[in-house]
Amino acid sequence: MTMLNRSLMAAAMVLCVTLGATEAHADADADARAMVRQAMEVDYLDTRFDEAAARLKKAIALCSDQDCSRKTRAWVHSSLAIVYIGGLNSRAEGQAQMIQALLQHPKHMPDPDYATPAVTTALEAARKQVAKMGPPPDAASDEDDEEEEDEEEDEEEPSRSGEPPVNGLVHEPADAQAVSTPLPVYAEAEEGTGAAKVQVRYRAHGAEQWKTLTLERMDEGYGGYVPCADVGTVTGPMAYYLQAVDESGDVVAWAGTRRDNYQVSIEQTLDGAPPQLPGQEPPAQCIAASDCPPDFPGCESASSGICIDDSDCDDGSSCDDGACRSEARDEGAQNWFTLEVQQDFLFFGSDSDVCSGGNQYFCYYEGDVYYDGIPYPDDGNEVAGGVGPANFRLLIGYDRALLDMFTVGVRLGYSFQGGPESPDGTPFLPVHAEARFAYWFGDSPFASSGFVPYVYVAGGLSEADAKVLVTIYEDEGSFARDERTQLHAWRKTGVGFAALGGGTTFKITDWTGLSADFRVMQLFGAGATGMALRAGYMVGL
Repeated sequence: MTMLNRSLMAAAMVLCVTLGATEAHADADADARAMVRQAMEVDYLDTRFDEAAARLKKAIALCSDQDCSRKTRAWVHSSLAIVYIGGLNSRAEGQAQMIQALLQHPKHMPDPDYATPAVTTALEAARKQVAKMGPPPDAASDEDDEEEEDEEEDEEEPSRSGEPPVNGLVHEPADAQAVSTPLPVYAEAEEGTGAAKVQVRYRAHGAEQWKTLTLERMDEGYGGYVPCADVGTVTGPMAYYLQAVDESGDVVAWAGTRRDNYQVSIEQTLDGAPPQLPGQEPPAQCIAASDCPPDFPGCESASSGICIDDSDCDDGSSCDDGACRSEARDEGAQNWFTLEVQQDFLFFGSDSDVCSGGNQYFCYYEGDVYYDGIPYPDDGNEVAGGVGPANFRLLIGYDRALLDMFTVGVRLGYSFQGGPESPDGTPFLPVHAEARFAYWFGDSPFASSGFVPYVYVAGGLSEADAKVLVTIYEDEGSFARDERTQLHAWRKTGVGFAALGGGTTFKITDWTGLSADFRVMQLFGAGATGMALRAGYMVGL
């Protein structure tokens, strides 16, 4: 083999190794950039900050195992800095990542679309820190930077092309739609994405909040309609993007992002063919009731039109979420049955001569044997002020809803832990009978989910007994010997009462829930003031 042939063979081997390294380098860059785009344009913009950080850490690990370009590594680190600062509120970790970005590429600039004042401040602080540290041993020179820029122009963060990014979803957006007309949206998920459902996130022109629509499964993909009430009557662009999620709720494919979204022009009239779902007719424009003359043929569908309030609807329909609906409003269950427990408490005032008779107290030895003596007067025989537990009650109840905000109801129950028989032979009255009137807060409270508060007044038949321990000297001799006797002083009250209370229910389903309330009550007959805590389970019919 001649010298020339050996030189050519060596050059070819060097070229193959170089091309292979360049190809591996490009593959690593492409994979890392894809992770960054999904982390920032999907996870970060949808406020899933923990998922964005985890994805960017995977990109950093990828670039550690494979030879990503310095610019790609800088982009990954600065993106993680943005997530830490703007999403996870961790400026120290964000600045550390920004330092790593500048160590990879001293001229790096974070994505301007995310460059908040906090990110810019972290960048300036990182530059000062890197300047104090000096260039790392493997830092590239300015000449190397210029050479890399010439050879790898595509390694910079991509500029916005005007086309929303697409990954795993096939979607053809409509150019325009007429006002007050549902907007069809259709997409197909590519094989292998693992999509369980596809959602559309959209925002009408002039609106501040994004709304979500879950598309229904169709033959080859997923389709649905943005409601005409959300399309509205105002011309201008409607923004939307699509996401496919798997069974665990992770985003596995998308078409557009919250920042780079699709724009459909909402117009008064369309010049071309209206958009439609595959195999279906174009949706009809919703008709407002105010546009129909009285008894005009074809206006029977006015009750499905758009509206601002009930005056825009006819035939007894009402305005519900921007659309006239003829069906009856869901007012929830009107009859509620309850099973409740109640713990009573009585207020004790400071009192002396408790067991001497002439007050609400009746004193008993252990075993409920009545004490009918007169204690020695110089010491003991008194009660300090405070609150003590009284009866425990088990109640069943019924409430009837009135006017979508009131209830009237009754409670019947049995009281436990009552006091012993009075000296005159009157036993404890265990019966609890109550009528009450309640006001419920909120719109359609009996159909609402979650917590629903209420206030009420009540009255009826009930006795409340409570006991305190009292120390006495039975006679002068006992006092001299310091022989003390402890008696149970029962305060027996009632048997009528009035109460004022308030509480909340928590709806488990449309017809079941839990309730809890607090009441202050005044007892009559043997007068006293008390309070009670009540909890229960409720079933509606």
